[in-house]
Formats: sequence, C-alpha cells, structure tokens
Amino acid sequence: MKLAGHKIRLRPNTRQEEFFRRCVGTARFAYNLALGEWKSQYRSGKKPSECALRREINARKRAEWPWMLEVPKSVVQQAVKNVGDAYSRFFKKQARYPRFKKRSDTKQSARLDNGPGTFEFLGKSVRLPKIGRVTTFEELRFDGVPKSAILRFEGGRWFLSVTVEVKTEVHSKGGQTAQQNCQGENQALPAVGVDLGLSSALTLSTGEKIAPPQPLKRNIVRLRRISRSLSRKVKGSSNWWKAKRRLSRFHWHIGEVRRNWQHQVTTRLSKRFGLVCVEDLNVRGMMCSNLARAIADVGWGELVRQFGYKARVQKIGRFYPSSKTCSCCGAVIGDLPLDVRVWVCASCGAAHDRDVNASQNILREGLRLAASCAVTACGGEGSGASVVPARAKPASTKQEHLHGRFVHA
Repeated sequence: MKLAGHKIRLRPNTRQEEFFRRCVGTARFAYNLALGEWKSQYRSGKKPSECALRREINARKRAEWPWMLEVPKSVVQQAVKNVGDAYSRFFKKQARYPRFKKRSDTKQSARLDNGPGTFEFLGKSVRLPKIGRVTTFEELRFDGVPKSAILRFEGGRWFLSVTVEVKTEVHSKGGQTAQQNCQGENQALPAVGVDLGLSSALTLSTGEKIAPPQPLKRNIVRLRRISRSLSRKVKGSSNWWKAKRRLSRFHWHIGEVRRNWQHQVTTRLSKRFGLVCVEDLNVRGMMCSNLARAIADVGWGELVRQFGYKARVQKIGRFYPSSKTCSCCGAVIGDLPLDVRVWVCASCGAAHDRDVNASQNILREGLRLAASCAVTACGGEGSGASVVPARAKPASTKQEHLHGRFVHA
C-alpha cells in the first residue's frame, strides 16, 4: 500500500463558499488560540502539550466559542495539531519559529474530514461533512481508500487536497507483482547523469539540454506593476483587498507554470531512464547568494525531490569536482570560473562543454557508487553509498492562498 495525493478543484455555490470561508476562518482562530496558549504556558514554566491543548479547547468551545460547532470538529482539532507539528519541525531545525496567522495571509487551510468514511466521491462530486455534495471539476483519479480531505484556497479558486491509499501489490498474468515488474523495467533502462543549471535547467549526459520556462523572469515587470498598485491602496479598504487578490492570483499562476513544467520533465525522464544520478547540492545555502532568484525560478530542490519518488536516484557528493574533471582522461584542472562555459583539457586536448562534461562525470561517479552499494548489499566491501529507490509520493503539503474576508477572525 502507498499514499498518493490528488488536488481537485471545487465548484461551490454561494452557500458552500460561505461555509468554506467559515471553515478556514475557524481554523485560523483555533491555530492562533493554541499558539498563544502554548507560548503562555512555556513562559510560565510549564511544558506545553498539543494533546492537552486540544482537550482544553474542546472543553471550552461550547461555552466560549459556540460558532466552532457550525463547522466539522476536525477543523479545530487539526489546527491545534498543526501547532504541535510546527514546534516539532522547529526543534528539528526544519522550519522557522511558529508565527500567528493573519486574515490577510496567503497560506491558510482547513481539514474537513474526520478520517476515512466521513467523506466520499461520486463521479464529479464529493460529499463533505455538514455541507453535503460539492461539485468538482474532475473525478478522483486514484482507485483506493480516501484518507483525508484538506480544503485549500489558491489563486481565487477552491481546491480539495485528497490523500488516497492505493494498492501497489497487484499481480500480473505472469505471476509477478506490478512492483517487481516496475523494478525489472527500471533495471533494463539506461542510466543518466543530470547536471542542474540556470540557462539550461537540466543537462543530460546524453548531451541534451532542457531549458527552464522561467515564469518569474518572464513576468517580473508585470509582477512589479501589480505590487506597486497594491502598495498605493489604503490597507484594509475594498480596493486594497481587490489588489491583494489580484497579486496573489498572479503569484499562484507563476507557481503553477513552474510546477507543471517540473512534473512534466521529471516524469518524462523517469520513464526514459532507470537510474538518475544527480549532485547532492546545498540548495538552501545557494539561496543566500545573488543567484537566489534564478535558482528559485528553476526549482532545483523540487526537481530533485520529484526524482526521488518517480525514479531510482543516486546522489553524489556535493564537493565532487564534476565540472573541473575531464570526462575523457580524468584530469582535474585548478580553477574554472562560472563564466567559462567551454574549456579545453591541457592533458588530452579534448574540448568540453561545461555542463555536458559535468553530467557525464556525474553519471560515471553515480554508477561507481551504485555498483559499490550493490557489492555492500551482497556482503562485500563497498563505500557505503546507497541508491535512493523510488518511493511513494507523500501526502500533499498544505500551501494555501487566502484572498478574502472571513468570519470569526
């Protein structure tokens, strides 16, 4: 069994949209309430607990916040759980310190279900607790058990992020499972080295170069114009809200163009090659340089993450001199500035394209590490490197954009 995520666009009527706004508003209120109580208990010397906060809010909401009963109980419960998760990620140094949410924030959500069986799909519609059937733009694309349903608002549109538990051990006619067949096909396919760049987002060891769409660079002038329009409005006025919704929709459009290209290129390459060799780059550190905008516009980290669950991936060390090593004789040159795109090896005289040469070296090093990993798995001596196998896609993370006024703020 594995988990698959599907984000479906909803088509609510006026009554249903008002209910959705109450849900995200209640979730924001419960999150801020739990976060404030957590900080208060910590300052007083107590040890806060997410479970204790949930019990306390459930005991008080009927008397102090009766409007919380108008939405599914999972809205409040999940909001408090998110506070505990936020602190857990902070202590693991995976995220920043939790902050209060605002009505004007572009990231808000609400969980509408209370586990499997509390909501169901029927064609192009979904039945949700306390709201009934809501029309969708498409059917659920996976056959399995829907586990959770999270309401999201992005770019002026309502979406439902659904996590589905699907079966992977489906036997074929030959007696093998689908997973075994997939592994056999991956082993039969060739391997490829991928060098990540900016002008060419991906350079393959086969010599192919894939250019990025660069949606932010292409729309930066219009984005700045919309941002200036927002800054000239009186904050909180009707025109300010209109300008804010327009800006958020444009940001959402830029992100969707980038995500669509990333999924297409990673899916295409994972079907062509059985093993993808990439560098283990420190993308977070590179985002502190003057190339941060260009790197974010390509999305290096997201490309590697998608390769991780769509194909077998072999990562090589980030300090491996892939660009400065001659792919013909193996000689390593001393210095190679970024503006040098073509160079000639002083040892063998071979002329190299910087990116193609790097991808070929990445492929060679990746195959070496994969072979040593196989020897180690068989009981021999190896370098300890491991191939990252294709894994199940995790449940969709919540990245929501909120562009309207909500009740119970």
